Parts: sequence; structure tokens; C-alpha cells
Amino acid sequence: MNSIQVLQVLQARFGSANWNDWHIYRQPIYDFIRYTPAGVTQLNFFQVALGTADPVSTLAKTLEQTNLNKPQSVGQNYFIAQELRCDCRWLPKPRQPTGINNDADVLWTTMTDAMSVYTQLLRLGVLTLTIGDKTFFEVQRPFTNAPPGYGVDIVHHAARNLASTLGERIWVQPDPSRKNVMSLTPPQLIEPEQTSRSGLISPKGRVQ
Repeated sequence: MNSIQVLQVLQARFGSANWNDWHIYRQPIYDFIRYTPAGVTQLNFFQVALGTADPVSTLAKTLEQTNLNKPQSVGQNYFIAQELRCDCRWLPKPRQPTGINNDADVLWTTMTDAMSVYTQLLRLGVLTLTIGDKTFFEVQRPFTNAPPGYGVDIVHHAARNLASTLGERIWVQPDPSRKNVMSLTPPQLIEPEQTSRSGLISPKGRVQ
């Protein structure tokens, strides 16, 4: 069997591609998980795909929460992970549990009082990235060491003007600097249909 015949056999079995026609597109893959009111010790990301019911909220995940179309997979694409960004956000008031969503002054009472606990949450945890059955990364305190870098987040609540009072209060958020993000060295390749998952573990116990 000559080389042309060998190539035809391999193409018939595995397919073929013209690599000159392939291009690299920059696209973030993201997944947000709602933290349970009772507190948990571990959160598993990239388990629930777009349109599938979230086990905590029981609602179907929208593009606000994830852009993953298949659980634990980037689909039929080669994906090169270059940066790792971790963000922790407040749930909008209408979707908060009873006692918060009906609090007329939630911004200046409930959320202000919760800032110390929120700060504690940002300083906890170990984030793991597993591809296949191998753990490739473990990041201590990911919200601090792998900040989101999305820029300043300005929140406006109801009709109150925050400009005159922001300086009087301490609001906590992960580092918003676009330059201070975690770069993966070397970048990690995730092949088509390769199983990948990520988990956030709190070895010191849960935050309530």
C-alpha cells in the first residue's frame, strides 16, 4: 500500500481538514452558579448547559448565566484556554429570597451589612480545572488571585442618586483592573468533545 492509499484510509476513518482555512477566534466561555442560601462547601461549574434547569434556582439557564451549549464540553471546537477570570456578583433584588427582595431599603441595610461576609467569601476557596481525568490547575483564593478584570461596575438602585453617598460607604468587588488577570502559562488546549470541568472548594467550611 502506497502513501496515497494510506492517506485515503486515514481520511475515511478520521476525516480530514485543510488547516490553512482554520482561524483563531477569541471567545470567553463562562458559567455562573447561584450560591445556595444555606451555604455549601463545593460548587461545580460547567455542569449545566444553556437552557437546562439550574439545580438551585430550578429555572432554565440563560445567556446571563452561561454560554455553554453542552455540559462539560466546548463542543466540536478546539479551545485554547489563555486566561482564568473569577467573578462574584450580587443577585438582582427581584430574584433574591423573601426578606431581601421586599426590603425597601435593601441597598443601605441588607447589602451594607453583608459586605463583611461577602469579603470573607472572596478570600476563600480553591478553584480546580480538570480536563479528562487530570487536574491541570489549582488556584488558591481564585476571586483574589484570578480577578475578573471587567472594569468598574456601577450599580444604580431604584431612583436614589449614589454619587453623593458612595464615598461614605465601603463597597467590595473583585479587582476590576483589566491588566490584573490570571494568564495560563502555557495556554491549555481543550480538544473537541473532551470532558472538562471546574470546581470551587472551600476547605475551611462554608460561608453562611
